[in-house]
Amino acid sequence: MNKFSKRVSALQSSLIRTVAEEGMKLDGVIPLWFGEGYWPTSTIAINAAIQALRSNDHFYQPNSEKMSLRQEISDYLQRIYGIKTQIAQITVTASGMQRLALVAITLVDTDDHVVSISPAWPNIDEAFRI
Repeated sequence: MNKFSKRVSALQSSLIRTVAEEGMKLDGVIPLWFGEGYWPTSTIAINAAIQALRSNDHFYQPNSEKMSLRQEISDYLQRIYGIKTQIAQITVTASGMQRLALVAITLVDTDDHVVSISPAWPNIDEAFRI
């Protein structure tokens, strides 16, 4: 008995690992394939993480993330790009893949068609196939 749905069973394996393994063979390639930074973590991020842990501000947050973070993003978009947004329009996700999956689920129905321009991130097509 198959443990997975036909839809999931038909998905291609993640191509990120394939891209990474090819890139690891090359000199001078900056390894950004896994969504992690190439450079050391900044002191600002380290101190923010320490402060969050010390103040017990590291537990589950509201689904769209903390209001203060969403306000900062809204202010940033206005200040840098002149884009005015409402906080209700901003959602912070845990990862790019989660964000793509939520967009696909929100916007695409089973019989819809999605155009993906290549070259693109290898998993983008699979996010919409799901």
